[in-house]
Amino acid sequence: MTSFKEATREALEFLRSYSNVGTLATIDAEGRPHASPVYFVMGEEFDFFFLTTQGTHKARNIRENEKVAFSVGTGPEYICVMIQGKAVLTDTAEQNQILPIISESLEKSKAFNIPIRKLDDLKSQNLVLYKVVPEKVTFLNINSTQEPKSNADYLYHLLD
Repeated sequence: MTSFKEATREALEFLRSYSNVGTLATIDAEGRPHASPVYFVMGEEFDFFFLTTQGTHKARNIRENEKVAFSVGTGPEYICVMIQGKAVLTDTAEQNQILPIISESLEKSKAFNIPIRKLDDLKSQNLVLYKVVPEKVTFLNINSTQEPKSNADYLYHLLD
């Protein structure tokens, strides 16, 4: 069984090496959930950043309720990280730090048609950069060829 420290390292490594696309869930003013894919960049620990424009469902929902959930996963190994936290607008210092990282990530990306590649177009639509501050992080790692006796043996609550 993996130790807490090893699980934390594996979860962060997974998030940093993944394709930088995850699913963000927000809640609208009537309490209905809304999920959408986002391109993200990891911060120091389990905090992460994503860009969107002011008019998207997720931006409108975050203005009403900053609570979000986020999930990144892959198969067939059944590895995923689930984060619950709050989305906050970044300040100028964080924007100056993170936007070059996003630009560098885009340069390395082989996907030329992804919406975030059109940063200049997005800027004219009031582009905003959010930071998600984690409150709860769960890591599931069933990277095994054998069916586990219990998923609980592979589920780690890294931040609760």
